[in-house]
Amino acid sequence: MKKLLLFISFLTIGPFVKAQDTATVFWALNVNTTTSVITSGGVISSNQTATESYIIRDYGGTETSQRVYASGSGLGYWPNETTENLDRYCEFTVTPRSGLSFQLTQMQFFLGNSGGSNNVRASIYYSTDGFATATRIDSNMVLPSAALKEFVYEISDSNITVENQQPITVRVFPWLQGGVASGKYFNITKVKFSGVTLGELIPELPEVSSDKIHTISTQTAWFNGNVANDGGVTLDSVGLVLSTEPNPDTTDRVILAPSQVGSFSLLMEGLIPDQTYYVKAFAVNKAGVSFGNELTFTTLEKLSIPGVTTVAVSDLRPTGAIAKGDVFFDGGLTVSLTGFCFSGQSSPTIIDQVVEAGEGTGDFSAYLANLISQKTYYVRAFAQNSEGIGYGDEISFTTPQPEPDMNIVVDIAGNGDYTTLQDAFNNIPYNYMGNINVLVKKGIYNEKVLLEKGKINVRLKGEYRDSTIIRWDDYSGKIVDGVTLGTSTSYTIAIDADDFIAQNITFQNTYNGSQAVALRVKGDRMIFQQCRFLGYQDTYYTWGVGRVYHEDCYIEGTVDFIFGSSVAVFQNCTIKSLRNSPVTAAATPQNYKFGYVFKNCKLIADAGISGATLGRPWKEYAQTVFIETEEGKHISPAGWLEWSGTNNHLTAYYAEYNCSGDGYKPESRVSWSHQLTDEEAALYTLENIFSKETASPAYYYDWVPEFEPVTSVYDKKLEETTVLECYPNPFTSQIYIKVHGTETSTVNLEIYSINGTLVKQIHGKNINQNQPLIEINTAELEQGIYLCKTTINGLASIQKIIVKE
Repeated sequence: MKKLLLFISFLTIGPFVKAQDTATVFWALNVNTTTSVITSGGVISSNQTATESYIIRDYGGTETSQRVYASGSGLGYWPNETTENLDRYCEFTVTPRSGLSFQLTQMQFFLGNSGGSNNVRASIYYSTDGFATATRIDSNMVLPSAALKEFVYEISDSNITVENQQPITVRVFPWLQGGVASGKYFNITKVKFSGVTLGELIPELPEVSSDKIHTISTQTAWFNGNVANDGGVTLDSVGLVLSTEPNPDTTDRVILAPSQVGSFSLLMEGLIPDQTYYVKAFAVNKAGVSFGNELTFTTLEKLSIPGVTTVAVSDLRPTGAIAKGDVFFDGGLTVSLTGFCFSGQSSPTIIDQVVEAGEGTGDFSAYLANLISQKTYYVRAFAQNSEGIGYGDEISFTTPQPEPDMNIVVDIAGNGDYTTLQDAFNNIPYNYMGNINVLVKKGIYNEKVLLEKGKINVRLKGEYRDSTIIRWDDYSGKIVDGVTLGTSTSYTIAIDADDFIAQNITFQNTYNGSQAVALRVKGDRMIFQQCRFLGYQDTYYTWGVGRVYHEDCYIEGTVDFIFGSSVAVFQNCTIKSLRNSPVTAAATPQNYKFGYVFKNCKLIADAGISGATLGRPWKEYAQTVFIETEEGKHISPAGWLEWSGTNNHLTAYYAEYNCSGDGYKPESRVSWSHQLTDEEAALYTLENIFSKETASPAYYYDWVPEFEPVTSVYDKKLEETTVLECYPNPFTSQIYIKVHGTETSTVNLEIYSINGTLVKQIHGKNINQNQPLIEINTAELEQGIYLCKTTINGLASIQKIIVKE
């Protein structure tokens, strides 16, 4: 017999009620709702529709907005158009319920674009006769890049009134102004129509659905439901009905949710273990009660360890591999830890080597590091809850043998293996297990270059930095072979591969107009040492979300000339502004711990520049920090700039610490920036910044750049103009550097461990012919071999020094 837990009455209501004054229709158009609609009041509607040439790629736009492109030859493709294409649109409708009239009073749209274009446009039209005739609301709207703009239209025209189930139809027409392009997307989200209804309303039953049951345990489970419309009147109650018998109703157990349209989640508690239940969503208004579809589930008999599968081991390298797993069952409890255990013996457990991957259910992966080449390993996925640890099946694999290093010479004069860098890159094998050393001889290489994803372990080195130049002149908006280039495709050189190192070379884009990228990077674990990046607007695009380290580099440009989403460290770099514009435009992803970090850098500018800024936030969670950097007088007192038309600065993190120079004015900085404390600044180590936990989701493994200091980067070596003596050598706690053959100069000294870690530095030491000696106290250094790098007047030299007991 069913027990009466809630009584809902709707028998005393007559067939007609006064209609609500207000009515709304809302399309969220995000990753959770996709094209579905929610209505409230005396109107009805339907999901968003679109024509064939309005292609919804996904909901990966700004704030998970709908991302759209035109039909054509590739993702993000748009044909050459100068106005709206009447065959490409999305459509929204609102219709008064029977017996009512509806006057539209306001329309709201959040629109934008992604892909770095300033040329995405849209127009909006409405019709009350099925577009036999149409009226323009707005046209040729310029949409912001990497942001959303709210467009609100207050409607005072009483002509936008329809009666008795006559629809109002609104169409949005997107297009790309001025030429063919790819990789560009129209973004749309949060579309809302509001108005008033007049007349006598016949209430209708609400529309409700039962969507999902999840996280089932012995005595609890979660339920998701949705109320798509309220039937035209106020909802009296919303919730679920639950029973151990099929077809539950409101005389069974009831759990209430807020009485409103939209999705809702409810926790079902006090359940019986190993019991089958039947559940439905419901909603009540003056017309009666409406039920969703019936779902069924069975509670767990008892709590248990998680169920987990070892899915695969892939990307084998001599010293590492990627393992993948899946937690398909939580055991009725929270899964607090997932990961992999591995060993050289069969049946590994957590007492063997372990790498953690996270928590919760679903897919997970991790990098198995520090393996031995040509050795067989056994690996199992594991998952842990409070009941214990569950293991997946065992998979065995054997690490490959390292391959010998490859040496390639590029020489424009024809005395090498190739005359162009692109030819050399084209012939590099994918996933090669040794280093690929590419030496580029002195010369100007006029070419557009791409190192593709998968062509790993490339070491690119120029013969001399200032006279080994990779140069091109593409720009955003340029038409090449019928396709209009965007910012991301305007590069001179693009590096999409992981584990890349560049030394002693110049990357240049000579175009001085719109966005024109000299270097675009998209890989992980990349190093640039003593390189030059030359351009104007958007010189250097850190396009991916990988980790990039820069040391002793020179970067110049005009507007946002260091920009993108990578986690990047700039150590001892010189940054030159060519205009009164922002230096950086970070687009750090949400939940990343670090973004752009500048340490011990120097900011300079051309004469006459006095209003440059350190940066502005391109995306909502941008992070940029300058630490112990010399800031020239060209940096404005405010320091930072907002991104026009957005509130990105309210969620971004922009900071400085212990900087110097005429441009460092901490007391005058914008209110939303920060000055780090000593404790906060101490967190900005390479180990922390490049940790796997910096990213969300995490990188596969921690990384600290390892390299040897570059010995020579200029056309004239330091040793050709000066003579250096290091004595005594070996030494115990003190060494002297003596410089002969130079007039008054400024010397920078840096001491590196043999694996390339900077352990001591002295910057700005003045010497002359009367005082050519520099004394260095090295008592804190441990016994071993070190490299001492001496830079004088922009020329560098390396000396080996030895600390003895």
